[in-house]
Amino acid sequence: MDKMNIKLFSLIIFSLSFMATGQELGAPPVPHEINNLPSAGKKVALTFDACSTRMPSHYDQNVTEVLLQTQTPATIFVGGRWVREEKEHAKALAANPLFELGNHTWDHPHLIKMTDAIVIDEIKKTQDILFKTTGKKATLFRAPYCELEPRIVKIAADLGLTTIQYDVASGDPDQNMTKEKLVKWVIKKAKGGSIIVMHINQRGWHTAEALPEIIAQLRAKGFELVKVSDLLKSAIH
Repeated sequence: MDKMNIKLFSLIIFSLSFMATGQELGAPPVPHEINNLPSAGKKVALTFDACSTRMPSHYDQNVTEVLLQTQTPATIFVGGRWVREEKEHAKALAANPLFELGNHTWDHPHLIKMTDAIVIDEIKKTQDILFKTTGKKATLFRAPYCELEPRIVKIAADLGLTTIQYDVASGDPDQNMTKEKLVKWVIKKAKGGSIIVMHINQRGWHTAEALPEIIAQLRAKGFELVKVSDLLKSAIH
């Protein structure tokens, strides 16, 4: 096992320990972001961002209905302000074992432009409102705009969070990404251990339309759709 894989393995072990105990154990030795986990085999994680925006964030109920109808697990990264604006939806998602909620910062800022103190505040405020609203705290973190640097990953780890990005960007916020283009792109790019990102706050123009076919085609190709936490568990077995 090379140095990078040893570091990644250590991060996964820490994350699983944290999720199992629900207690903060301290930072892992050398934290790293996770974009995919090929060692998870034929498992793929569908993730959805509920970004906080300057305008009311909203919520695409149709995406959730597709996931429920197809019994598809998903990880949903929520902004703190989104949780404040969509409390009842956040509660419902957190209460359903099919889903897990991750931390997507409070205001969806460009973290690489922020001081450490602001990054900490963005993450902690989101953790606090998640716990106040749902009784649960996230163990997974996603940075807005896929903008990261090592200090941000370390800050998240110090707060008990594993940084999860993605290797398949669906492109659903693009108005030119039709249902057909979305399906074709995601199916083409997905591979074992992939983490796919879409949106659940009405930033995806055709996400709900494309989702049933994306799910069906992934399963037809032999992929098992799982939550990110389950992808992490599979990666070390």
